[in-house]
Amino acid sequence: MNISLIDDHILLIQAIKRSLLEKPGISHIATFSSARDFLNSNSILQTDVVLLDLSMPDMDGFELLKTCRKQYKNAIKTIILSVSSDVQTIRYAMQNGANGFLSKGAGIDEVYLAINKVANGEQYIETNLKESLVNSVITSETLISQLSPREKKILDNICNGKTLKEIAYDFKLSLYTVQYYYRCLMKKLKVTKTSELIVFAIKNGLYKPPDY
Repeated sequence: MNISLIDDHILLIQAIKRSLLEKPGISHIATFSSARDFLNSNSILQTDVVLLDLSMPDMDGFELLKTCRKQYKNAIKTIILSVSSDVQTIRYAMQNGANGFLSKGAGIDEVYLAINKVANGEQYIETNLKESLVNSVITSETLISQLSPREKKILDNICNGKTLKEIAYDFKLSLYTVQYYYRCLMKKLKVTKTSELIVFAIKNGLYKPPDY
């Protein structure tokens, strides 16, 4: 199996490389300190599984994920190996094409397990992160289920950049009524700012930006 490691922390990827090469079935590991180096290399089409960090200087992991999915579809399997392991980051990564997600605190045996699972067409999320993710999904779905069809339409318009006054005009409602719906949205989704409202909508599939 051919692996590519992409991370700008050289000592980390060298340590992972040494440990993985001791595992059966791992035949070659290429290392890259940037996403662009990987995309410009000859290794890309020979890679079975890519392990990549999300935070890199030239192109972040999310951008690389989207590029791989756009250019190579499902030919390249990807596992995120990141210091950021909050629920929203995991969900966003998986929604954008990652096949697996590990924190940088994961042991090498779990990294090896994840590689094999992903190489065989399965998804893999680090054991310690699964419970938090499941609980988050249940909570988000509960919050979304509380929204009325009108609230969802108003949320979609807010995400599209419309002001409450413009929404009131389009829906032939009073501004006061739209403001009421807006306050209900904020309360039900447990956010306090419009930006948080939009982020929630994107991360929970209620709104997809035009470039998705």
